[in-house]
Amino acid sequence: MLTSLSRGGSQRGTQHEDLVREVGIMRNAMKGWMVLGILLATMAYAIAENVTMSTYYPSPRGVYQQLQTSGDTSLATQSGNVGIGTSPVAGYKLYVTGNGGNVYATGNMRVGGTYTCSSGPDLAEHIAFSKNLPRAIEAGDVVVIDPHQDETITLTSRPYDPTVAGIISAKPGVLLAADLPGKAIALVGRVPTKVTTENGAIHRGDFLVTASKLGYAMRGDPATLQPGMVIGKALGELTEGDGTVIALVNLQ
Repeated sequence: MLTSLSRGGSQRGTQHEDLVREVGIMRNAMKGWMVLGILLATMAYAIAENVTMSTYYPSPRGVYQQLQTSGDTSLATQSGNVGIGTSPVAGYKLYVTGNGGNVYATGNMRVGGTYTCSSGPDLAEHIAFSKNLPRAIEAGDVVVIDPHQDETITLTSRPYDPTVAGIISAKPGVLLAADLPGKAIALVGRVPTKVTTENGAIHRGDFLVTASKLGYAMRGDPATLQPGMVIGKALGELTEGDGTVIALVNLQ
């Protein structure tokens, strides 16, 4: 009986030792996986990499050289902002800057609020210009419709020309047909304009019309005006000679 009890105790001791050994092996394995996980997480923070986001949720954090998604993607849905080329900027849900900072969309773009721009205060469009010009067209030049070519402009050279098309913009706030060759002609807004006092001093509020000086505008006499002659109104003054004033473009 004592022998039997001693043998049974020995078996239980062996089973206990095996259990302790297995637990130790499991602990070592778990430690190994934890170390591997920590290393991977550290690499995600420390090393920039190309990552294709497809089935990760939640998405891994880190610094990526390229980020691609194959389905619907949400960013900063709860709070915070997104910066591209820079850190997020307060007040802007999406802020793009850096080398160029250009944004291109092949589809339509809809703005639910107010569209604002910090460049020129005019809206312009690209239009082709005549190849037979006495000089190159410059910003501020007054141009008319070319009588010899369709959809083409040329420099003005006669006063009160009713075919006046507009003024060449220096830096439009909005540019239409930007991919087409040509010059940006201001359609509406404020734009620097070449003017001459050949018809008298120019004062604020004066009508501007084409002048005989190539590419210039002059003060328009209200008694002489006819439909199509007015380029816009002067917002500045020129008492004598040639110069530049800001004009409020308003073809009429």
